[in-house]
Amino acid sequence: MNKELSTQNHAFSFIKSVRSSKTIADERSIIKRESALIRTSFKDTAITHQVRRINIQKLLYLYILGEKTHFGQIECIKLLASPNFIDKRLGYLATMLILDENQEVLTLLTNSLNNDLNHPNQFVVSLALATLGNIASPELARDLYTDVEKIISCNNNYLRKKAAIVASKIVEKDPDLSEIFADKIDQLLASHDHGVTIGTMKLIRSLYEVSPESREPLLDKIPKIIEMLKTLLNSNLSQDYDLVSIHDPFLQITLIRTLRLFFTDEEQYSYTAKYNEDLNDILTAVFSYNDFARNAGAAVVHETVKTIFSIQNLDPALKVLGINTLGDLLGAKRENNNRYIALNTLLSVVEIEPLAVQRHRATIVACLSDLDVSIKRRALELSFAILDSSNIRILLKEILNFLDDPVNNDKELKTYITTNVTNILERKELIPNEKWKFDTLTRLVKSSGGFMTNSITSQILALVINIPNNDELKTYTVNKLFKVGYDDDSQNGLNLIVTWLVGEYGDLLLKTNLSDDKKVTDDVLVDYLLNLANLKNDNPTLISYILTSSLKLSSKVGGAAKSQLRAFIESKTKAIDLNIQIKAISYSVIFNEPDSIKQGLLDRMPPPPIKAKDTITLTNRISKPLPAAAASANSNTSARKGSTKTEDLLLDLMDDGPSPSQPQSNLNESDLLNDIFSNNTPATSQSKSNNNDILGLFDSPQQPIQQSPQSNAIEAHKSDKVKVSFLPKQIGSGQAVIETQLGNLSTSEISDLQLLIAVPKTQKLTMSSISSHTIQPFATVTQDLKIVGTPNSKIKLRIKFEYVKNGEKFTEQFDFGKLKQTI
Repeated sequence: MNKELSTQNHAFSFIKSVRSSKTIADERSIIKRESALIRTSFKDTAITHQVRRINIQKLLYLYILGEKTHFGQIECIKLLASPNFIDKRLGYLATMLILDENQEVLTLLTNSLNNDLNHPNQFVVSLALATLGNIASPELARDLYTDVEKIISCNNNYLRKKAAIVASKIVEKDPDLSEIFADKIDQLLASHDHGVTIGTMKLIRSLYEVSPESREPLLDKIPKIIEMLKTLLNSNLSQDYDLVSIHDPFLQITLIRTLRLFFTDEEQYSYTAKYNEDLNDILTAVFSYNDFARNAGAAVVHETVKTIFSIQNLDPALKVLGINTLGDLLGAKRENNNRYIALNTLLSVVEIEPLAVQRHRATIVACLSDLDVSIKRRALELSFAILDSSNIRILLKEILNFLDDPVNNDKELKTYITTNVTNILERKELIPNEKWKFDTLTRLVKSSGGFMTNSITSQILALVINIPNNDELKTYTVNKLFKVGYDDDSQNGLNLIVTWLVGEYGDLLLKTNLSDDKKVTDDVLVDYLLNLANLKNDNPTLISYILTSSLKLSSKVGGAAKSQLRAFIESKTKAIDLNIQIKAISYSVIFNEPDSIKQGLLDRMPPPPIKAKDTITLTNRISKPLPAAAASANSNTSARKGSTKTEDLLLDLMDDGPSPSQPQSNLNESDLLNDIFSNNTPATSQSKSNNNDILGLFDSPQQPIQQSPQSNAIEAHKSDKVKVSFLPKQIGSGQAVIETQLGNLSTSEISDLQLLIAVPKTQKLTMSSISSHTIQPFATVTQDLKIVGTPNSKIKLRIKFEYVKNGEKFTEQFDFGKLKQTI
């Protein structure tokens, strides 16, 4: 006993010394020294199991810290040879953590597992089963399946449960063994034990997924599974597994999940259709017998709703019942976890039963005022998802109230709202009348003018330009936006919009009132531009816009106001910023030209075409599609949307969705306006037809985009800053080598580039070093990927990359699965 206590103290002293380190250098020194001592100890051939156990304990702590532990793999396997249970327990734990199915040393584990799977002590057998289930390779599966088969047939339910789960892992690793374990299903189903039944359901699902030959016999088990679920609802198998009056919720969920797998197989619809009525009855009964006010009952209800909406040919009344149950669950404010899951589930089914979801609009909107930000985000997205022409006034009013609330200062949410509301206001079929549309637009700009991307600013200006010139609505809208901008110069997006409007529609503003006792005059417009230029002199983009607006306004004013504009433009001919200096010199020349020449140059811009866009999402959910009328007019947009469908099979790297700071990065917008005042020739202007920004009129002269050489690279992602392509080099025989090409599409340098890529769990990814972490303007960097996995499996990638541009950090994320070849 004293010796065992000293052993534990030895490991604890190491942990204590690491945790008490005052600096990182001290911690690294202790870890390095102890790691060296462990390595030296392992080299001693006369090492005892007691010393080996101490070293393995320390090794596990090093593993938790993220340190290298590969040198202890053999010692873990050696510890399994000890006859002591305490050694085996530690050895198997270390083996499961430090080794995986791809390690070559697993071949040395076969004999130990074989011996322990036949051990008379059930707890030793349990350890071996757990290890086999965690790190089984196809080779281990083929070598040890007979031992697992023998355990399934024993009378010990504790071991049969574990053996059934391990059998599911074995058939996944080697589908050829499915036939052997398929014969054990009837024997396992005869058991009424909780654990054995859960393990059996897992084995059934694995067999159904990997073995087409086993599917028809497994489908014959549907009546048995439905009967088991019905029995469980009426009477519990064992009170030990009941939770607050809910009969064995874990087993209920497992049975429902198995039924969902059977009934969602499209190839078997004709076979499973005869059980639809029984399934309808049992799912309705699940709603009746489970109290969703309890966490356990809510879990069963959520699984049931998920099943209902996964199966296409169920009774529509059942789907309405599922949504109503979620609505009731959403109204229960005591449990935020259940409300969050209810919102997520409603998001996934809103396009299947939109009317049923809309009945709970008031409850959804009430969630916008919740203190939990995660509930706010889901409620906000769901509000956009249920929006249509019948409720657009109510919902947009609530969303804009949410935007005005100072508590909601999340930049991501404000950018998301601004983008979606602008996209919605472009849809003519949703808008009740044009005046309401532009009143809403003005309120949006006033509330979130500092959170607008260039593309959103372009969309807003395009909406204003498309108002007919002889329509009083244009004067009304321009005046209202000018009043907002005149009173608030703190929001960059608002400043850009109002500056543009002053130059383009100054003549309309001169006919309006600024307030009850003040009219808009030449001096008011000129003073606005010059004061804004003085306040924002460190913003070259805004100064560039003000220069262009000054030139255009000069054709609409006269006298002293015109002279002030001339003086401002000439003052910028010596600006430090080269682009501003070039633009000011060009404008100064135009300013002095005769009116007959300037008239054509300074005339109003023609209205650009407007293409309705889908709303964007905060999660990986597919965005809400356009209504039929709009979809037919925008088939290209719909096609692009379909191609960006998210695959749930991929590992989520860091977050639940793309960064809203670039909400429009995947939208391919048409060129709205060209910079008519730049030094480009008309031919050059035409070549810039992919410019995303209507404000290009005010931007500094752009360099022509460098054309990349023709290659077999597949474009995966493109934004206004970067472009990502993949070039397959070698695909086949269970592996693929792909070159990642990341190009800089802007005129500024991109630095601190970090590229993160994930593949499905069935594949393994190795990445070479990136050619450079800095990308010069219009240059490209590359990085090779090597993917190893099951032959004939499809390549699916989730890419997330971060970079710094002009001192600002950006994050973009997307999924890629366009490669037709399989590994």
